[in-house]
Amino acid sequence: MTETHEDISIIRHGENLDVVFNRPEKHNALTPQIYDAIAGACRRADSDRKIRLLTLRGAGGEAFSAGSDIRHFQTFSSFHDGLDYESRFVGVLTELEKIRVPTLAVIDGVCAGAGLLLSAACDVRIATHGSRFCLPIARTLGNSLSIHSVALLADRIGSNASDVVGRSGGGHVERRGSAERLPQRLCNRGRVRQPDCPGIAGTACGCRRVVRR
Repeated sequence: MTETHEDISIIRHGENLDVVFNRPEKHNALTPQIYDAIAGACRRADSDRKIRLLTLRGAGGEAFSAGSDIRHFQTFSSFHDGLDYESRFVGVLTELEKIRVPTLAVIDGVCAGAGLLLSAACDVRIATHGSRFCLPIARTLGNSLSIHSVALLADRIGSNASDVVGRSGGGHVERRGSAERLPQRLCNRGRVRQPDCPGIAGTACGCRRVVRR
């Protein structure tokens, strides 16, 4: 069963609910409608006891997500609009963190900004070699993360690493510099077998959650 919204598909595969960001021409940049659909998928997984796994992935093979589509910011008329937008996004992160079932982020390519935070909110992250993890707000928008987002990154990769990433931009899976160790911190090395994720290899982090019936 497939539920299609604008720029996002939610597909039911047996016990798995697969959320696919479907804007490959925009590197799967995230819109408010996509955020609402993610939150809706979380509530669906919570209410349907037959669902045992929620996955997030990006279409196209070049990006998990390049982050929020900043064209939406042009509609802001005051700083209150920015605060409301951030509050809405934090609500989506909270839905992912508190959901009943385990969550999996399947990362193939660019994983930046809000996309990085969505993957961090998941229990498990797997990534192809060459995937790039970035948090470029310090170089581009000049805005700051919410306290919730900072705490989430600090929990996943450590406070020192999150500070480096915020100032430098990010890193690749293969690199070993201070910011480039982000993928190793976010995704512990290990073998992954996932029939629905062909070509995914390299990294995974341990799941701390079991399905609560």
